[in-house]
Amino acid sequence: MLLTDSIGLGIFTVCGIKIAFDAGFGENLFLIVFVAVITGVGGGVLRDIFAGQKPYIFVKHVYACAAIAGAVVCAVLYQISGEEISMLSGFAIITAIRLCAAKCRWSLPKANDFEI
Repeated sequence: MLLTDSIGLGIFTVCGIKIAFDAGFGENLFLIVFVAVITGVGGGVLRDIFAGQKPYIFVKHVYACAAIAGAVVCAVLYQISGEEISMLSGFAIITAIRLCAAKCRWSLPKANDFEI
């Protein structure tokens, strides 16, 4: 399940990049990354909601952060090296971060972990 989820996140995120570039927003890096991350994590959020679970991006899993990192790399490379290399690189980074996060048990900090 983790492997298919990681692959799906990578595919949908880089497809969001391609759609944003094809729509003519190549000059706005923030918008491109935003569209890609929403496209990538949106399917997982809907899946979790329909399954009656708390969405992954709201708990300890490194999910949206992987999509952001891969989307930034993909968007920057898209302008430099073209579509194929950038999409493969972004996909590989997202999938690798998600799989490493699961294997090494990386998690995001919670608000109650900090003392004020």
